[in-house]
Amino acid sequence: MSAGTTIFDLDDTLIVEEEVARSSLRHAAGLLPDLDPRRVEEVVLDSARRLWRAGPCRQLCWDLGIASREGLWSTFEGGHPVLDDLRRWARRYRPAVWRQALAALGVEDPRLAGAMSDAYVERRRRPR
Repeated sequence: MSAGTTIFDLDDTLIVEEEVARSSLRHAAGLLPDLDPRRVEEVVLDSARRLWRAGPCRQLCWDLGIASREGLWSTFEGGHPVLDDLRRWARRYRPAVWRQALAALGVEDPRLAGAMSDAYVERRRRPR
């Protein structure tokens, strides 16, 4: 019989989740050269939190410890069926966050919202 290994990451212990998320947001903010990247970062995070908390999967995410910033890049694929509703909702959540954030920043450009979302996901998933 072979022994298995289990690794637990508790709040940025092994994987520095928050800093990776923030640097990925600043990367996406680079598509708005006339705006302060840290301001863009905060507006996106605020929009993400508000939409996440108002979403239909709020309690499930709370119970599982899934944060709003995770919904900006995760597809929740290959998981347990309990995630099915979250998986479907996240497809609408991501573009809504970027559109809402851009509107709050005075930018109305749906294509730019998609480009920023793509830039965030690309940077977020990049190996460290």
